[in-house]
Amino acid sequence: MDLIASRNEILLEKLLLVNGQPGCGKTLFTSFLPSIPRVELLNYSTEIENICILHELGKISKDGALSFIKCHIDEVLYNTCMSRKTNFRIKDLSSVFQNPYKFKYFLRLLSDGDQRIPDYIKKNKPILHFATHNLLPMSKILFEAFNEKIAFIEILRKPIYMIKQQFINYENHKYSNRYFHIKLNFTNKEFFHWDFPYAKNHTNYNSIDFAIQHLNYQLKKQISEINIHLKKRTKNLLVIPFDEFVLNPKPYLSKVENLLGDKFSKKLDKILKREKVPRKKVSDGVDKFVYRRYGWEKSDKNLDEEMEIQKRIEFVKLENPKEESLKKLDESIRLYENFIEINNNFI
Repeated sequence: MDLIASRNEILLEKLLLVNGQPGCGKTLFTSFLPSIPRVELLNYSTEIENICILHELGKISKDGALSFIKCHIDEVLYNTCMSRKTNFRIKDLSSVFQNPYKFKYFLRLLSDGDQRIPDYIKKNKPILHFATHNLLPMSKILFEAFNEKIAFIEILRKPIYMIKQQFINYENHKYSNRYFHIKLNFTNKEFFHWDFPYAKNHTNYNSIDFAIQHLNYQLKKQISEINIHLKKRTKNLLVIPFDEFVLNPKPYLSKVENLLGDKFSKKLDKILKREKVPRKKVSDGVDKFVYRRYGWEKSDKNLDEEMEIQKRIEFVKLENPKEESLKKLDESIRLYENFIEINNNFI
């Protein structure tokens, strides 16, 4: 008799995933989404990302992946509802202090927990909230695990606005043991799993080449997966172009409310104002230390949008990418623009 890993009964009421490539602007969305009172404190989870890729690679069985994901999500929800393992580091983006309902998490520290939590979840229907990276192309196992309980927000952005952060990621993490994503070993060389399709034959790439190749490869996978969901008319996936949102947020805010089945509170306006939304230019972002660490610069009031874009192209060229990489960057920009133009009525 075959044993099957299983978890039939789950605590989860709703799982909200805000996903996209590094530098796409996810943290803007995770800052204002908790102004819907049922949306919980932001979490990050390399566990979810790693299990999904291990399943995608055939390194873990389907029943093993499903049961682990369900157990992990329920445990995070259980702990969140009594402020166990909650982030109280003041400057972190996932900190209690960044949440519009921060006092709720202090009160939970003083309240009863454990046996009381399942009833609390059933009564209050909290929405567990994660930011993830490059997850949509390998998310089939998640949709199967949670069905209608999952709400997936996929953030797209003009590639040229993401390139600097991705370049800095490669500069900072290529030799770091502080990065917790699955790597693949090929001919005694290690690669992050997302780099493997192109890196195995191009070990002479520098950081800007890797950043461009990664951006291009992931964008193609994103768009392919989005098109599959659009054909299926998937109701629990919402695609938001960052560039469109920051200039005109209202239509997308209504779509978020429809996706989650709940309304934003009055706290939303204050958070959007803090995040400079709506903006006159896409590049008119907010000055935060964590953003500066990943290459953010204050926009120049003397530059229009096209000039801001050109400034970023010049940054890429100064890093001496290979000619094939520059072609990939141009391809990415056209691919993004064509996708937005064709699907403007659907997203």
